[in-house]
Amino acid sequence: MQKNFSKALTDTLTILQAYNSSPVLSAEESLKHMQVEEGFEVKLVAAEPLVNTPVAMTFDGKGQMWVLEMEGFMTDIEGSDEHIPNGKIVILEDKNGDGVADERKVFMDSRFFRLLIKASDT
Repeated sequence: MQKNFSKALTDTLTILQAYNSSPVLSAEESLKHMQVEEGFEVKLVAAEPLVNTPVAMTFDGKGQMWVLEMEGFMTDIEGSDEHIPNGKIVILEDKNGDGVADERKVFMDSRFFRLLIKASDT
């Protein structure tokens, strides 16, 4: 067990060091760096401050985006904070029809969630 943990820690540190110089980009700027297959398009529909620390999302039949946010998710390799109820489900909606979310509603707050969300129309 200790050997596996040490290897995982070494691998994680190696990855962190390799990407340590990666710049923090705005959502808009990051779109410029994406490589998209011909015939496809990537459009920014939600970004901070409307959505924070998203880990999963889905759409319902009304076109609303249901997002699972987990602020403080896995802040260390031991997962020492994973018992803290810091999960939130928010509903993002495009009210003016321009394809960009402009309204945020908190559906559930201060909960413990796994990394899964499924919207239902029933």
